[in-house]
Amino acid sequence: MTGLQRIGKHRIQKLRIANYQCETIEQSGPKPLLIRKEPVKATPWEGVLDATKFRRRCPQALFEEDMLEISKIQATEDLEDCLFLNVFTTLKPTQCSKRYPVMFWIHGGSFRVGSAHGFRPNHLLERDVVLVTIQYRLGPFGFLSLQDEHISGNMGLLDMLMALEWTQEHIDQFCGDPKQITIFGQSSGGSAVSLMLASPLTKGRFQRAIVQSGGSLCDWTMDHKAENHAVEIAAVVKCNGTHSEIYECLKRVSVYDILNAHSTFTVIDKFEPSVGVFSQGDRLSGLLNAARSGTTDICGLLLLKSCIFLQAKRTYNITDTYLYTFNYQGHITKWGYGQGLSYPFPGGVAHSDDLVYLFPDDKGNLTLQERAMAKTMVEMWTNFAITG
Repeated sequence: MTGLQRIGKHRIQKLRIANYQCETIEQSGPKPLLIRKEPVKATPWEGVLDATKFRRRCPQALFEEDMLEISKIQATEDLEDCLFLNVFTTLKPTQCSKRYPVMFWIHGGSFRVGSAHGFRPNHLLERDVVLVTIQYRLGPFGFLSLQDEHISGNMGLLDMLMALEWTQEHIDQFCGDPKQITIFGQSSGGSAVSLMLASPLTKGRFQRAIVQSGGSLCDWTMDHKAENHAVEIAAVVKCNGTHSEIYECLKRVSVYDILNAHSTFTVIDKFEPSVGVFSQGDRLSGLLNAARSGTTDICGLLLLKSCIFLQAKRTYNITDTYLYTFNYQGHITKWGYGQGLSYPFPGGVAHSDDLVYLFPDDKGNLTLQERAMAKTMVEMWTNFAITG
């Protein structure tokens, strides 16, 4: 255990991708995650596991630096070794006189980018909770789908499910209450939370959910042309033919080449891994085809808010549902994902600004007023996790 201000931290690896333990170190050339299926639990280890540092992010290609790093290390390192979860608690396992509510965080990033890095626990752990943050396969490695047994898709969601199962089974070792788990996520992470609410696979795995800036009814959460998009991206790396032939061909394509092919498609116009942005149909979000360069208000209303309103309307008669809009405009923003995208933004409250107050950056540059907002938000989130 190492100290982080007053916060103890313990990070533990317990997730790996299926069949990894069956491979030999003598295999030649890098092998992409596309041939993997469902994740499986890590095999036991002996001795002390060094869990004091964040591990590698799952392969992604938001910046040129990402691709450059992958090109350098893919021949010597296991790029698929990225399924880690982090457990943050203020107590050592020997100090667990009681069990605390667990908050299980799923990061956003359009299911294409992001990681568990950057979500510091300082604010949330001012209350009596245990925080878990996870990683899952992204982009074509997590959501490419041929809609059949060869590449079924939604591997990233299965990664989340296994992380949740691990948490329920082992969180008591970190003073967490396995019978009091709140899942929460933002943007595509919020959509994942929404999907978990509807999935029979998660029944009994958590008790409460917080959905931030996303939802399963959002048009951009579902790829309505998943098979076509998978065939298109396969064609870029010269994998053509039947689904079986495409699958066998993709086994021989490197992580770098898959990511490079994926990056040739924009988020809006073409390929979004298994959760496409817009479908062709008589939906309100179709208006965005004519308003992509429009105002922040239009994007917020049509792209994010409309589906959330609809989902809240459909569920409030079934269970207690609370709907809030975040309108606080601070002096910094976190409108994007990646390498420290946080700076003044004159366009009003931006997507992801709520994260500034839940998860502080390492600079601690909030004003007194912003600190008060952070305290209010943390109290709301943790009170919900503690008492519902």
